[in-house]
Amino acid sequence: MDMVHKLLQKAYRWRQHTPEALRPAGNSWSPLPPTGNYPEFTSYPAAAVQLYVQKLEDKAKEEKLKQVAIAEAAQHQALAAMRREWQAELSNLQEDVAARRRLLALQVQSKAEDEAIAQLHFAAQQKMSALDHEVAQQATLTKMRDEAQARAAELEARQRAKLKEWETEDEARRLKAQEGAGTYPAAATGLSQLCQPTFSHQRSSGYG
Repeated sequence: MDMVHKLLQKAYRWRQHTPEALRPAGNSWSPLPPTGNYPEFTSYPAAAVQLYVQKLEDKAKEEKLKQVAIAEAAQHQALAAMRREWQAELSNLQEDVAARRRLLALQVQSKAEDEAIAQLHFAAQQKMSALDHEVAQQATLTKMRDEAQARAAELEARQRAKLKEWETEDEARRLKAQEGAGTYPAAATGLSQLCQPTFSHQRSSGYG
């Protein structure tokens, strides 16, 4: 009995020196079931729950932005490679046009020269049209990134609303526990407070 008394005194001292934000929400205590299985702990401090939810939010947003950045970088690299290839082809076409111009000028075949130039110009326009198409694809990728960020913001809002709901539930349980606190002996309450797990179990209702 002396050891139990000392244990209870130490538990009360710890409780008095524990900041209010780190204390589990007060509730009615009950003995362990005969099977020996521990009941699931759901009265985590609001500050701990908020910190854990914030970490999950930050991790989800970071992962989403990382995926978008990887896709965007790959698209930029592919677009840059295509630009270099098309510029080389355009340079070759321009050299070909210049050579044909000189050849046609020597042969005094102005009509054939005009037709050849028109064909080469059309080919160059086709290449530029393809480049414009790639630019449009890049714009689509940017839109996808904006939508992903909007979804991440929506997810953050839902998670904050869920956190608020949990805080309301915790407050209701705390008030209910205060109303029924007089029905339990102080010694049994202090011992149960010492034996309850604090931060080892995840909240039973989940996140998101």
